[in-house]
Amino acid sequence: MRDVLSPAVLSEAESLELLASVPSGRLLYTARAMPSVVPARHALLGRVLVVVVDGDSQDAEVVRAVPGAVVAYEVEGAESDGQVSWYAVAVGLARFVHAATRPPLAAPALDAAPSCVRLEVRIDVLCARGRRTARGCGI
Repeated sequence: MRDVLSPAVLSEAESLELLASVPSGRLLYTARAMPSVVPARHALLGRVLVVVVDGDSQDAEVVRAVPGAVVAYEVEGAESDGQVSWYAVAVGLARFVHAATRPPLAAPALDAAPSCVRLEVRIDVLCARGRRTARGCGI
């Protein structure tokens, strides 16, 4: 039996399950050798993470930096009792998909949010990891 107060390393399957359980997170990438983070919405379809970045001033940077790069996508949350928190990270190769040429998504929530500019990134997940920890216990 594991100590519930100790941080627990999650399996890849648990990490992917947590990624699928929330609608938004953060896309992490490098631009001009500097780390960058942008908030995004997502859906996990098998081992492909579909990430939608709504347009803003970072558009040009994301468009230049992300295609073909290894990127990370992170989500976090808490169990229903609020005493246990968790995070999960997927790492993979990113590519852009033009929304006009892609097949319809099995994730209508990604199409539902209005935005004048949408950048859609598909990440072929190479690995996923995460941790779960009790409130007050450092990760």
